[in-house]
Amino acid sequence: TSGTTGRPRPVLQRHAELVARTRVYAGAIELHPGDRYCTASPFYHVAGMGMTLVALGAGATVIPLAAFSVDSWVSLRDLAATHALLVPTMIDMLTAEGRFDIGLRVLQYGAAPIHPDTLAAAMRDAPATRLIQIFGQTEVSPITRLSHDDHVRASAGSPHLLGSVGRACEGVELRIDDE
Repeated sequence: TSGTTGRPRPVLQRHAELVARTRVYAGAIELHPGDRYCTASPFYHVAGMGMTLVALGAGATVIPLAAFSVDSWVSLRDLAATHALLVPTMIDMLTAEGRFDIGLRVLQYGAAPIHPDTLAAAMRDAPATRLIQIFGQTEVSPITRLSHDDHVRASAGSPHLLGSVGRACEGVELRIDDE
């Protein structure tokens, strides 16, 4: 990871931590054996390699995209993807083109909060897709999540929820040391 310094440094992770990460993460995004997980994230980033390992550990098939584009996204419908990872700007791009809904069961997003207008468009265009926001970092992930129910509440008049990183994922313990 390079964090805020820009200088790469290793992040050591033990096997037991990776097993725990798989269990917690798969539960947080409702990923099960037989599901089909797509990522366009590069494998040198935790979102690409880390989620590939989570998907494989959960018994899911991995569908890697060489690069994200509207056309590559739409091709996932033919590959029967059940889960995918995007960032909110990608969701904006897809909803603007009217090509967001590819029949996913769960869309995980992260890296930035989702704008209420983006959420409304995503829920309008793909009403059967469950949206889940994950907050984490290279060293530890996932930490918190906004569930699909949180997104439903946000769209029904509580948009302030979208400014939060959610609640601790099941199996994660958080402690606030200072205000």
